[in-house]
Amino acid sequence: MFFSVFFFSLYSMSIYAETNDKQNLKIFAGEWKNKCFEKDNNIKKHCLLERAMFLDEKLKKRLVTILLRTNENTKDVFLTIISPLGTLIPKGVGISFDNKKLNEKAFGFNYCKQNGCFTNIIIKEKELELFKKSKALKLEYTLENQQSLSIDINLNEFSEAFNKITQF
Repeated sequence: MFFSVFFFSLYSMSIYAETNDKQNLKIFAGEWKNKCFEKDNNIKKHCLLERAMFLDEKLKKRLVTILLRTNENTKDVFLTIISPLGTLIPKGVGISFDNKKLNEKAFGFNYCKQNGCFTNIIIKEKELELFKKSKALKLEYTLENQQSLSIDINLNEFSEAFNKITQF
């Protein structure tokens, strides 16, 4: 099962990249979703903010997901990017805000599972301001066939959504 899902994802990503260059396909944005978890034993209160991008209007074919996690004990924010399978693992993911790179080098993947490859980054206050002031977060990948794939995540309404997960 894993291999069939993996190869389907690779195939879908390759077709998508080839078609995107020719037809400029539209990527569909899911809503900002938030959820908070109360203290439980030794686990502090924390909240999550999520936005996913999809290949279809019905929001069934997930392409990429970003998750931001806040914790009542720190101002740092933990960013997790769940990238599509079929990307070249050694190349990582490039991250830009309004075409200004967050880092010169791409960020590496921490691990991969059936639903994608995970990148975890600690976001300090300076980077968080970029999220709030920018119009788009751009994720850049290299696919297995060496083609580039760029995914723009619209940051409209980010500040309002983020404020909901910082109320401790």
